Amino acid sequence: MASEGLEFDRSAAASTAANDVQPSGSSSDHWSGRSSQRTLELAFLAAFALVVGVTIWRHEMWRDELQAWTLTNASDGLRDLLHNLRYEGHPTLWYLLLFPLTRLTNAPEAMQLLQFVVAIATGALIVRFAPFTLAQRAMLLFGYFVVFEFGTLARSYGLGVMFVVGVCVIANRSKRSWSWIGLLLALLALTSAFGAMLAVAIGAGLVVDELARRRSDDPRAASLQSLAGGATLALGGVIVAYAQSIPPADAGEYRGWRTSFEAGEVATTVAAVWRAFVPIPQLQREFWNTNVLDGRAGIAAAVSIALVALVAWVFRHKPAALAIWGLGLGMLLVFLYAKIAYASSGRHLGHLFLLFVAICWLAPSLVTTDENPQLRSSPVERRAVLLTVILGLHVVAGAFAVVSDWTTPFSDGRAVAEYINTNDLHDSVIIGFPDTAASTVAGYLQRDVYFTQGSRFGNFIIWDTRRIDPAQPLREILSEFASVDGPGVLILRTEPLDVVPENVELLEVFDDGIVTDEHYWLYTLRR
Repeated sequence: MASEGLEFDRSAAASTAANDVQPSGSSSDHWSGRSSQRTLELAFLAAFALVVGVTIWRHEMWRDELQAWTLTNASDGLRDLLHNLRYEGHPTLWYLLLFPLTRLTNAPEAMQLLQFVVAIATGALIVRFAPFTLAQRAMLLFGYFVVFEFGTLARSYGLGVMFVVGVCVIANRSKRSWSWIGLLLALLALTSAFGAMLAVAIGAGLVVDELARRRSDDPRAASLQSLAGGATLALGGVIVAYAQSIPPADAGEYRGWRTSFEAGEVATTVAAVWRAFVPIPQLQREFWNTNVLDGRAGIAAAVSIALVALVAWVFRHKPAALAIWGLGLGMLLVFLYAKIAYASSGRHLGHLFLLFVAICWLAPSLVTTDENPQLRSSPVERRAVLLTVILGLHVVAGAFAVVSDWTTPFSDGRAVAEYINTNDLHDSVIIGFPDTAASTVAGYLQRDVYFTQGSRFGNFIIWDTRRIDPAQPLREILSEFASVDGPGVLILRTEPLDVVPENVELLEVFDDGIVTDEHYWLYTLRR
């Protein structure tokens, strides 16, 4: 077995590979070329920063983004934060980063600033270290997941992308530092359940590669002590992430696993590969989490199977890459089917794409089973072509998403909050249904609303069994509030009332946003 030189663009990773081929020509030509390359890299990074910055500035956060902020902001201390997180199903890392920000300001836009920093750090690592051509690196930057889903939306998943990229940077070096790999994999696991699965898959694949290096007496092989130390650190992160994500006994969401076989859901889950590789949405205002093959799950599933096989065939001479791809793909699809129970959200599907990017990035440093150097150029070229085609499709999707977010409200929640504040309604009691959408408005107002699900006031959702009990009828709730002296009463819904009581008046409709279930009808109760 042998290890290939850098495949996609040797000059892009000159600082990370020991067996680089230096450019031909004079020394001055070489440094001039490198200088021009660095100038282009900085230009692409600056353009990426500008696009992401403007998109974040224009972006109206939706409920899942604001849930993290309001929950953290409402926590009196770290102990209280851990208590509030018990129903979230997420590890704590993102919330721990938000916690000091919430001590400085109540404004949720501070979270978007953190997201911007994470996105730019990720972009800088891609531009500087990815072993791809400059065009491929630019397409990766401006592709759908990097620029929008994980770059603009303020979620823990963007942090996970940064750690995936960091692992790839370290692991693609001639001599791997397993202490750093273990630390980054542990941090990756602490970002989300999906991050934990990527950490397991990438970590297992790199262990396979290190063992292959040792069998071939490769001088780059890490010592068993170093390998064991890094693997233990990574495993520790995965265990902590799992322990933090276990729901309590009274959790109302994601408590069990689906064990039955449902052919339609299996097809939809398998089709997730297509949606991750070709995230071209429906060309409509409410494009988010849609795909051009929506309604054709059978076709999308068939193409997905072909894509899985194609990736496996292209990387067939890379045992570690196959291990990462097979293990990661299996865990992600099983989790989507059996736990999440739906496979249409870009924030979830994007991890399948990250898995593919990771094996493309790591391929140059991974042991190959093909001993004949003259036969290696063909699979290398196939990998480069496959990556380029996929990245090109992602740029189209990314451009559409960015322009849409620039020109159209992502969520109408911010507009509702602004309407309430500008019309002197901020002291009113707000009755919200469903609580998911109402929490977006509560997050922007930074105040409690009355959630009919669970019959309680709050500004973030508590995912317990009380929440899934039958909601109290609206007419009874209005009767209770109407009989009590105090501030005005607002009714916030995501669809119009079927029957409008005589003492209820429609104030405004907010239905021009991208997120379909965050359109709002705002009513007032006349006393």
